[in-house]
Amino acid sequence: MSDVALHRSDEIRAPALPVGSIGNQASGYFGVWWVIITEASLFIYLIFGYAYCAMQFPGKWPPSGPPELTLALPDTLILILSSVAVALCEHAIKQGKRARLTLGLVVGFVLGIVFVAIQLKE
Repeated sequence: MSDVALHRSDEIRAPALPVGSIGNQASGYFGVWWVIITEASLFIYLIFGYAYCAMQFPGKWPPSGPPELTLALPDTLILILSSVAVALCEHAIKQGKRARLTLGLVVGFVLGIVFVAIQLKE
């Protein structure tokens, strides 16, 4: 065998990156950042629109008064709790605790159903 053939077989090659990757980051990484930037921009525009309307119209704003949070506040808390339950499921599966995973998914599913039911009522 020649020295060239031996040299080529001893080379260590870096693993190939997925198609669409930029540098050392996969393209999905940048996609997530663009979604976050888009959502932040939308949120800023909505706050600006609310402030603009509040400055343009004299008197009480909003005209019907502040919104009631009787259903929205508990619904938000339920949504946050379901997210925490599913996040704990991810932690449980990484530790190999299948029972905790199943319990967390059931809790997250039930809280999701409660959230949707309150949304329908609202």
